[in-house]
Amino acid sequence: MPSLQFITEIEVRYVELKHSPSLGEALMLLRIRWSEGKKDRETALRLAFLAWYSYTEPAFLTGLPLDEDLSGIFVESFNSLGGEQSTDAEVCFVFGTMIEISTLCMGDNSHWPAIGEKLMSRFSAICPQGLPQEIFSQRGAYGAYFGHMSHIRPHS
Repeated sequence: MPSLQFITEIEVRYVELKHSPSLGEALMLLRIRWSEGKKDRETALRLAFLAWYSYTEPAFLTGLPLDEDLSGIFVESFNSLGGEQSTDAEVCFVFGTMIEISTLCMGDNSHWPAIGEKLMSRFSAICPQGLPQEIFSQRGAYGAYFGHMSHIRPHS
């Protein structure tokens, strides 16, 4: 089973090497972890992020495939982390942010904007000062993206 450290090393090629299209390989490895029962928090966060990112950035830059299974993976990962009832500040922030930016990867997306608002409202109540950027350090493309987002948009 691929380790998160190994997957992070693959993602670093995208983050640090001028957007080398390596995220498709990272997504494939995260999907292997997930399908083999490794449904830990970090795998779920990063898997949901790459599923979402595949719909928001062009494949020629990221190497991410665009396939219909990814919306199911996004929703399954979200639900495994508590879904719209989550009280985890990081989960509320990252899913709220993704939902606000784009709901394309979420299947029937008519109910998602309300969920995003609820998550961001909860995040602001739980963590009024925002998340420290450091918590996203060493966490691959997910960490680079949300470290930046936590800096430019610390809280609602």
